Amino acid sequence: GEVWVFNKNYTQYIPLSVYELRSWIQTPSIVVLDCSNAGVLVPFFKGGLNGEDEGEDVKKVIVLGATSEGEILPTNPAF
Repeated sequence: GEVWVFNKNYTQYIPLSVYELRSWIQTPSIVVLDCSNAGVLVPFFKGGLNGEDEGEDVKKVIVLGATSEGEILPTNPAF
């Protein structure tokens, strides 16, 4: 999977692979996925990208997802 993030100047979105993001994360860390369908990405952070065990370091990363799989964040500020 991939996530879209702002560039350094906050002028445009750029794609970032979850694999690349995981390689940047040092432990201990907390990752907050404040987006629709965050539950889809959580498994990619909890274990190996292909289902393999990543060892003890993966246990030192806490991943918080704002939504579950299939859930959409509200876009109306009244909510």
